[in-house]
Amino acid sequence: MNFAQVVNGETIIMAKEEDALSFIAPNAKLLIVDDHEMNLKVAQGLLEPLQVQIETAENGKVAIDKIKKNQYDIVFMDHMMPVMDGVEATKAIRQLEDEKIQSLPIVALSANATTEARELFQQNGFNDFVPKPIKLMELCACIRKWLPENLIVTEGVEGILTSTENEEELRIEGLDVKEGIQNSGTKELFLSLLGDFYKLIDQKSTKVEKCLEDGLIRDYTIEVHALKS
Repeated sequence: MNFAQVVNGETIIMAKEEDALSFIAPNAKLLIVDDHEMNLKVAQGLLEPLQVQIETAENGKVAIDKIKKNQYDIVFMDHMMPVMDGVEATKAIRQLEDEKIQSLPIVALSANATTEARELFQQNGFNDFVPKPIKLMELCACIRKWLPENLIVTEGVEGILTSTENEEELRIEGLDVKEGIQNSGTKELFLSLLGDFYKLIDQKSTKVEKCLEDGLIRDYTIEVHALKS
């Protein structure tokens, strides 16, 4: 349960950890929609133990095109994106004539976990919500909830929860390394993401300043929001 859920007075019923983290789904096909490569990298890293098939899209418009051409079992849709955001995309998807697409499970991904945000998602055709930063337990529980039972494999599968207890000690001043590894899935991916983040600092800074200079307030807002990563 996160802080916003406590403030909202929500009662959260979590799936048993052994159920949420003890399955694979090699025949399941997921679409992850996010405009930031690092977020896609994190999601893919966390999902790797599930052996699911993953495709990605950088905005809602690309997602709609892919959904029209391919069959997915779950779509994870970021909220704030350029070109077409997650709410606009989901509304458009629900208006498509294909009945299978209309009933496709779409899960919102957002750092905004307030009651108002959740109501916005529900009113615009989302089936569920996973807060950012993404936690492995919550992500797996959501997938287990929405995947058809015939795609779930549990026999002979051990728990996939990442543990940092036996990791070689790593210290980086100013960072909670243990939590970083848990949120990334593995130590290797955590270090890779740190490198990516460092390389993108100048690029992101320039982009934010250019959006403001050109008066592109919507894009500026999206870029600033994404700094939470």
